[in-house]
Amino acid sequence: MAIPQFLFASQLMTTGLLCNSNVVWITFDGATDFGYLLSLFEGLPVCQVEFWERLGWYFRNWYDLKEMKRELHNGGLERTIQYCGLRRIGTMH
Repeated sequence: MAIPQFLFASQLMTTGLLCNSNVVWITFDGATDFGYLLSLFEGLPVCQVEFWERLGWYFRNWYDLKEMKRELHNGGLERTIQYCGLRRIGTMH
């Protein structure tokens, strides 16, 4: 049985992970996922500028490896991870 989405959002709000400059969020094409969470927290803003501002407020340090890959080189995720000096956790899929 899945956790209800608004219960998940309210629980996430109390963890200390949001609005925290000490937490680093690393994603691969994560804007949609963070946008979904933002819609649960307070609804989506009406313009893109406001979207990025609010996203930056909740997720202070956010890096998207897909965007970095696009900027750095034309390689895959594994190459981007190595370039950034990161360690992969979990299996490739």
